[in-house]
Parts: sequence; structure tokens; C-alpha cells
Amino acid sequence: MSTAIALAAVVGVLVLWAASLRAREQALAATHRTCRELGVGLLDETVELSGLGVERAADGRLRLRRRYTFEFTPDSRTRRRGWAVLVGNRLDSLQFEFPEGVTIIEPGKERRYGMSA
Repeated sequence: MSTAIALAAVVGVLVLWAASLRAREQALAATHRTCRELGVGLLDETVELSGLGVERAADGRLRLRRRYTFEFTPDSRTRRRGWAVLVGNRLDSLQFEFPEGVTIIEPGKERRYGMSA
């Protein structure tokens, strides 16, 4: 019995780990694509998990909410911060911190520019 529980725990950890890798790759791809569209450079070509929580998705089910941070440069001299938020395995939003304010990009919605942080 204890072997079955241990095996189930290991399988559960592996499934969570694999889902986390897929979510990170999805966040990185969306960030990279959006940086290109905005004409800014993604620094270090990476995103870093900075927050993990649980959120109720639009369908009413509980999903993991992951927040990834990244740095970008609009002019090759300054470093700026940004965030990619995924709910479950769906991109919820990308946020870019510009000097003029925060640009928020949500899939399927119009971009909002110059929002105060």
C-alpha cells in the first residue's frame, strides 16, 4: 500500500513539473513574439516564475495562476520589467513597464497603453 502511495506521489510531481515546463515555454514564446511586435528586445531570452497561486477561471474551475517576470529594453540602454500571467495553460495577460506607464496586452482584447502601475 505504501509503495502505491509513493508511486502516485512521484507521478503527481512529474505531471506537475511537466505542466510547469509547458507553461514556462508558452509564456516565453508569447513574450518573445510580443516583444518583436512592440519593437523592444527581450533581455536574457528568458522568463522567471515569480508567483504561483490558484484562481477561478472563466469556466468556474480552479486553475493554477502563474506569473512570470522578464526584462526588456526599448532602446538597448535601459532595462525594463514585464510580466506574463498564465491561468491554467492559457495566457491571461502580458504587461510591459514603460516610462510612460504600463502597457497591458490581453489576448482577444484591445491593447491598453500608459496605465499607471
